[in-house]
Amino acid sequence: MAPRRAAVGAADSPWALPGGAAGARLLPAAGAAGLGAAPGEAAAWAASAGGACGLDAEWAPGAARPAGGRGARGSPAALVLQVAFSSRASAEGARIFVVDLLGASQALRGEVRSFLERVLADTRLAKLGFGVRADLLALSCALCECPACRPARDDAAPPAQHLDLAGLAAPGTLFDLSQWTPRRRGGLAGLTWALLGRHLDKTMQTSDWAARPLSAAQVEYAAADAAVLLDLLGSLVPLGEDALVQRALEAQAAQARERWALGGAGGRDKARKGPGKEPPPENDAVALRRRLAWGWDSGDCSTVPAAAAKFVCCETVEGLARQLRLVGADALSSRANCPAGMDSQRWMLELAEPGDRLILTCDRRFFLSHCADRAFFVGSRGKKAQLAEVVGALRLEIGPGSLLSRCVKCSGELRLLSPEEAAAGACEAYLRAPHREYWECSGCRQTYWKGHTYHRAIAALGELVSSLGLDSGAKEEPAPPDCYYGRR
Repeated sequence: MAPRRAAVGAADSPWALPGGAAGARLLPAAGAAGLGAAPGEAAAWAASAGGACGLDAEWAPGAARPAGGRGARGSPAALVLQVAFSSRASAEGARIFVVDLLGASQALRGEVRSFLERVLADTRLAKLGFGVRADLLALSCALCECPACRPARDDAAPPAQHLDLAGLAAPGTLFDLSQWTPRRRGGLAGLTWALLGRHLDKTMQTSDWAARPLSAAQVEYAAADAAVLLDLLGSLVPLGEDALVQRALEAQAAQARERWALGGAGGRDKARKGPGKEPPPENDAVALRRRLAWGWDSGDCSTVPAAAAKFVCCETVEGLARQLRLVGADALSSRANCPAGMDSQRWMLELAEPGDRLILTCDRRFFLSHCADRAFFVGSRGKKAQLAEVVGALRLEIGPGSLLSRCVKCSGELRLLSPEEAAAGACEAYLRAPHREYWECSGCRQTYWKGHTYHRAIAALGELVSSLGLDSGAKEEPAPPDCYYGRR
């Protein structure tokens, strides 16, 4: 069954939260110690009508939990929970709650945890999300009371196991709209445009969610992310009087049959295997340049300095990410920079959403399904050929001052250490040669210096840049503050 697209309104018409910020309740309310009865009553109302619940969470982009907790490896903890309950597949008339979890007391965490457990376990209620398992993981980290998460908790009998909210969901009632339909581009905003013909404003996605109080714009954004899921479900499920859980399961089954009829999973897998059996997806370079904050007007034929370019690379082009760092571009990668426990594709989409980073990938399915409007599909094989393709298509200018100016491990900026700072670090290289200059990565704290391989690296990069047909002057030594090599 093909999704029903809602009638498209005026051009560039935004999707609006019914009632604006006033349509959502921020909890705990001023002067209140807990959630109150309203969320539970809304859940019971929606469940009794066979309705749905849109669920989402917000956290600081790239944030890690405090050292010593379960998130010490980088798992993010949710700072805000938003839920939208409705008796039908529509945001109109929905009851929406935004719950502030930052600094929540043990009692409030327990109340929110019990509330979510009841909602997830209710077999009458369809639970909706976009990348919902990542949201539930972040909520689990924020609400868990096990000793690994709350080492300072004074409790004679703390929980023995880490909280797993995703595992508490009743089977067949949790629906991830990011995995529902094929070839939907642009994340939640792209799906909203494809199905509803409306633009979803994502400006507040990368705002400071740890700042308090939450602004009215943040509350409205959080509420909209949960409520729009209800409208999206309405365009995906068949019309009828059955409970939304049943209609959603029927719609998913119809989608699966339709995809199978178009060629079958086996045929698609064979097509993906073996080079050359499918032409690579086309990149719309003009649209990408127009979108990027560091780009240029589509009619401008000038180049862009590599040092101004910002990328986020999926694990399929990890070698390309390192090559880009060597020539001075800011290239994060899912393998090196994505917080542990977070879905890498969602992390990349969040970074690319504001328009200052471009996703680089050679994962055809990810490109076509989620990010074609904010990604460049790399069709070449081999990291040097991939670098040539990206530099040529985006017209990057590689100057001598940008070579070896970033950390090759994490893409962090390098800072020249004072003699006192270098001595305080007391790395092995400094003890052998205290007269050298040393640089430190602002991200991973890796130490760099001009070692024996430095000049060989500069020469090799000069040859590489020359092979790209660009005159970078790379064979000349870069200015000292921007150069390094050798690693601790």
